[in-house]
Amino acid sequence: MYLEFMEEYEAMGHMSSTNNKIPDSPHYFIPHQCVLRPQSTSTKLRVVFDASSRTSTQVALNDILMVGPTIQEELYSTLLRFRLHKFALAADVKKMYRQVMVDEADRNFQLIVWRRDPSESLKIFKLNTVTYGTSPAPYLAIRCLNRLGEIAQDSCPKAAKVIQNDFYVDDLLTGARSVEDLLSLRDEVSQVLQEAGFELAKWFSNCPELSASESAVMPLTADSDVTKTLGVVWLPGKDYFQFRLDDSFLDLRATKRNILSVTARLFDPLGLLCPLVTRAKMLLQELWLRKLDWDESLPMQLQTSWEAFKGTLLQLPKIEVSRFVHTDAKVPAEIHGFADASMRAYGACIYVRTSTAEGLKVSLLTAKSKVAPLKTKTLPRLELCAAHLLADLYNRVRESTRDSGEGVVRQRDELRRSRSPHERVPGPSGGAGGGIATFASRRGCEFVFIPPRAPHFGGLWEAGVKSAKHLFLRTVGEDILTAEELGTLLTSVEAVLNSRPIGAISTDPNDGEALSPGHLLIGGPLLAPPSAALPDQVSPTCLRRWRSVSSLRHRFWQRWSREYVSSLQAKNKWHQEVPNVAVGALVVVAEDNLPPQQWMIGRIVAVHVGADGKVRVADVKT
Repeated sequence: MYLEFMEEYEAMGHMSSTNNKIPDSPHYFIPHQCVLRPQSTSTKLRVVFDASSRTSTQVALNDILMVGPTIQEELYSTLLRFRLHKFALAADVKKMYRQVMVDEADRNFQLIVWRRDPSESLKIFKLNTVTYGTSPAPYLAIRCLNRLGEIAQDSCPKAAKVIQNDFYVDDLLTGARSVEDLLSLRDEVSQVLQEAGFELAKWFSNCPELSASESAVMPLTADSDVTKTLGVVWLPGKDYFQFRLDDSFLDLRATKRNILSVTARLFDPLGLLCPLVTRAKMLLQELWLRKLDWDESLPMQLQTSWEAFKGTLLQLPKIEVSRFVHTDAKVPAEIHGFADASMRAYGACIYVRTSTAEGLKVSLLTAKSKVAPLKTKTLPRLELCAAHLLADLYNRVRESTRDSGEGVVRQRDELRRSRSPHERVPGPSGGAGGGIATFASRRGCEFVFIPPRAPHFGGLWEAGVKSAKHLFLRTVGEDILTAEELGTLLTSVEAVLNSRPIGAISTDPNDGEALSPGHLLIGGPLLAPPSAALPDQVSPTCLRRWRSVSSLRHRFWQRWSREYVSSLQAKNKWHQEVPNVAVGALVVVAEDNLPPQQWMIGRIVAVHVGADGKVRVADVKT
């Protein structure tokens, strides 16, 4: 097979013989070897050229070549649009790289040595085309493809759009809403590419008419015809995506190396296997937390988790996901997004809901998940991360399908939390910020725009910032602080401000805890650690500076807490009726000499009403 490959290479003019002399000008010899691919439906053997091999100067050709920018859309977008077509069509460009010629002046950097028989002398050949294995090869081939699309925009606009948008490297994934449009599209794209020497091969489609008319050339619809479309197995006859995994992992030892190797084989760009992939990520995270070596045996608990995961992998061939999500330009479609989080992971998914002649159709379009970070976060924060992930996912879907023309009409876009399926926030979501605002609105938070350098727009909360600044400056006075000392003091001031009580957590009379900004930030109160005993070896200078910063912190706390408590009971003239304080209300008790971030909180257990019906005295339980 190796001999046949190389002879074909020469016969097609993709390489040519030389005078068998090493050039005096700069040059490079590329080593080559064969790679067997038994699973391939066309090329069982491919010769790979290694342009990363270093010469005697310790420099490889790929070290000095530029890779080129990314000019093609990501695989995610290509697959997403592929699901929107009622009739799908897949093919790939035959020998795509080898259809692009390299300038004659640069071919000395693509020299190889080869002979047909071991008894012959080695001969020097030049590779005349873009060579698989060189750094810029993908860019050069894709750039030629895009250029063809640009040239054909006037003569064949539909084909030009497909060439520019529906290719991922050499794989074509496109479709149309009718059989006639699909046939026309196939012919136009083939014609444009054929004129430049690009031949499309290995056709697959879910269209019976297409296979019937060209059965001698493209047997597409038989159930035995299975094509692995960009890593996703597609059964054109059933029009399903399916997932298959070599069962060689069953005999592997349960080690971190082997588990990572198996997990890396789960290629799922659309997130259709999100629950399974998330379990794998959580298992890997646990392995890292245990700090196990790469080839160390797993503890019994993790071994059990791994065995259960392997059992799940064996069920992968039973999972079938419809490729088509039932979108139609004539029928409005709705996009519904869901997000949720747990303490271990969080995720988001997007469904497409359409009304068809057969009734309502709901299809999973895409999903994405992430494991919770190792640094512990509260559940509200993780839920906010899930909302942000959903907003990003929605933006990717919107950008990928913007010009698809297959009926993904945003009649109603919704961001939802899966545990509240009946809540609805109508109207379009403005990206990640819109997702966060939607998430926060359900918790009573309202986002208000404040122009730069206009704090007066902030009203009450900016007034609080102003008072804190004022007290901070008065407290520090003329003290000169280092950057570390100033940072320590500002952090302490922040903790003081976020420890202030702003309301009751519950109406339980036995619950004496008050809600503070700290609860919204970390899920609990911000408590100052007790002062630790200082070691004897602390220098007098460090001790003096530490006491100075601690003194500033206490002074700020005393002044700010006193003013804050006073502000809770403003002594204005009684121009309007205010309700009396009631039994069970949570109150802040003014108390001097409390340590920083410690508030005396009490519940009113009894009130004493005056002759005028006003309550001025109450019994408080602290």
